[in-house]
Amino acid sequence: MKHSLDPKDLQRDVGYGFQRMHNFRQARMMFMRAFLGSYYNKSKGEIGGQPMNLIFNAIRVLLPQIVMAHPRYTIESEYVEYKDYAELLQLGLNYNTKKLELHKVYRLWLVDAILGGLGIMKTGLADSDTLITFDDQNDIDPGMIYSDHVDFDNFVFDPLNRGRIEESQWMGDRIRVKRSYLMDSGNYNNELVEKLPRVDTSQRRAEDISAGNYTYKGHMLKDYVEVVELWVPAEKSIITVPAPTGNEQGGGPQFDEYLRQEDAYGPPNGPYTFLSITPPVPANPMSIAPVGIWYDLHVMANRLIKKTIDQADRQKDIVVYRRSAADDAQEALDAPDGHAIGIDDPEGIQTLSFGGQKSENLEMSSHLQMWFNTMAANPQGIGGQTLDSDSATEANILQANADVGLSDTRDLVYQAAAEEGSKRAFYLHTDPMIDMVLARRKTQMTESGPQPMMEQVSLTPEAQQGEFVDFHFTVEPESMTRMDTQTRIQRSMNFVGQILPAIAQTGMMYRQMGQPLNLMTLTERMAKDAGIEWFDEVWFDPTFQQRFQMMLAQSPGMDKGTTGNKQPNQPVPGALGAQPGAQTQFHQQAQQGAVPMQQQMGNERSPF
Repeated sequence: MKHSLDPKDLQRDVGYGFQRMHNFRQARMMFMRAFLGSYYNKSKGEIGGQPMNLIFNAIRVLLPQIVMAHPRYTIESEYVEYKDYAELLQLGLNYNTKKLELHKVYRLWLVDAILGGLGIMKTGLADSDTLITFDDQNDIDPGMIYSDHVDFDNFVFDPLNRGRIEESQWMGDRIRVKRSYLMDSGNYNNELVEKLPRVDTSQRRAEDISAGNYTYKGHMLKDYVEVVELWVPAEKSIITVPAPTGNEQGGGPQFDEYLRQEDAYGPPNGPYTFLSITPPVPANPMSIAPVGIWYDLHVMANRLIKKTIDQADRQKDIVVYRRSAADDAQEALDAPDGHAIGIDDPEGIQTLSFGGQKSENLEMSSHLQMWFNTMAANPQGIGGQTLDSDSATEANILQANADVGLSDTRDLVYQAAAEEGSKRAFYLHTDPMIDMVLARRKTQMTESGPQPMMEQVSLTPEAQQGEFVDFHFTVEPESMTRMDTQTRIQRSMNFVGQILPAIAQTGMMYRQMGQPLNLMTLTERMAKDAGIEWFDEVWFDPTFQQRFQMMLAQSPGMDKGTTGNKQPNQPVPGALGAQPGAQTQFHQQAQQGAVPMQQQMGNERSPF
């Protein structure tokens, strides 16, 4: 499909798009320098120049609270006949996530959203019409699903957009590639590729912070060029144009044709997934960078702390004396600590203190840190540091408020991760040659009851069902966080000691009412919500029936209504006298059979 916009007009619009983002990119670079501290890529620095990096601390605390592990996806469908396939597609997506190690990319994605206000990821098929990867170090095989972070400096969108960024007429990203790669691929206009200028190293970008030797950089990039790959939603096409140079506003070559134009194959909402963790800005596509809200307090706190340190460095104590008491002063200076000396004029010798930090500055520094903590959603409380509170109640309130903000940020990240995962699932769903071997747990009915087992399954074209829009994607709550050992043990003990007995009592109550209840499914769902991933491994004991039969065989009298001690059976509750209440019936039902079994286990030798 040919694009209706003139190639030169589109190339100029790309330049205007980069120009519109100029201030945002420069602000991000400033925030990034503050985040990196005084010694990043430096052989030396000013000691005390930035004594307390509040921005680094806030990001360091927030990041592991949100993304530490692979996301686990859940795929559902409103069509009953598609549910088995949805589970199979879910297994394939989770396997692909682990294979790509996307938790590392997600962490970078989140940091970019904090520093620049917008994190961008791009999904497609490596070396295909949907996504072009030019990195020589790329180890993704051709045709494999590929999802990676797009640097904020390289992203561009329609400069006329006044709504959400997803509503842009076009969007794309700048890519650096060897000229020979474009020439040899056969997918580009080689005549125009030969006219592309080499990479412009005069533009200041975030990558230059650690680039170091620019002369060496320019020498290494002499065979590289830069292009912009655009996705046009209205026409479902991928268009490649030269990247602007110089001031990025219309600079660079202007061609009458595109370098490349192809029909786009991919998810309906395009290859890009955006992450923003701040409230949207009406009538503006760009979101607010959280660091932009913290930055002033970070700078002021460091200025005041540096001033306080300088004052402390200038503090000194000196001894002054009358000239006539010089001998007494010298004798006092030479005297060891704790010794007594006699002098003629004690008032003629005094100690004076000069300089020193002011208590008001220390108090103001504490206020600035507290204000930063307030604006940054309480990283001190989240990170287990000291809470600025006067009571346990106030500390609980601060922690609860911090949890609200953290939960909102986590939900936004999980929603964006679900969207990104759905785009990879699109290629799994539509791949005509897919053959992915997977394993899943399945409950199978046997003579001794339901038994979980591992089942080998395959995601193949024959297994594909339904349309892609028939499926809904979510990320399991807290699946990207990681619990420490102590917390995991506490959850397990709570599940075994409280949740399981409650489920057992609930099952007996429903059985008494004649209401069927699937205890296995209920227990598995409760274990999943509690973060217990191993419960299905212990749900069924294949030797239980055998041991139970052995116990019955060694227990004479069980079939005669008596225990090993020949105790009579318990009377039926409510058979004589007044009918007990519902609560009493519940407790009686729960205790029935407990005494005989305990007596039997005490008198008979256990086969266990």
